[in-house]
Amino acid sequence: MRALVWGLVAGGLGLIASTSLMSALFVLIGHPPYAFFTLVGHVFGVGVLGGFLIHVATGLLIGILFTLTISSLERLHPSTARRGILLGALAGLVAYLILFLPFALIAAPDAIIEILTSIVEGVPEARIEFLVRNLILPGFLAGSLLVHLVYGVVMGLAASYGWRRG
Repeated sequence: MRALVWGLVAGGLGLIASTSLMSALFVLIGHPPYAFFTLVGHVFGVGVLGGFLIHVATGLLIGILFTLTISSLERLHPSTARRGILLGALAGLVAYLILFLPFALIAAPDAIIEILTSIVEGVPEARIEFLVRNLILPGFLAGSLLVHLVYGVVMGLAASYGWRRG
């Protein structure tokens, strides 16, 4: 039960930190802070709020799975903050590779092209597709790696705190 509660707390704190960073990065490049939720909502046909809720549910579930895993395997117990940070960063990287990359490489490009084509007038769809695949997507992937690492570090630090509190 303790691992479940700390998983929710750690995943929630990781979400707050990473979503804040992600939103700030989108604002810095001239997009609304909720741009990623718009994209997720568009891909799944659930709107911006649905995209946000999918993102939150995923982050909380990862937090729970993380704390259940590290509490079940003695070799992975986060007995120090440093160990929690390292394990969390690894979990953030795994989430990026297993969950985010397939979404970003398979579903996101076409959705971004579709969204931009509906917003930008007078630019041929082939030009928008070229820009998305050659300029937007590489930056999206790099920024998202940073965001997932921040998520993992904060989650791991919080989980190690919960572990040490007993």
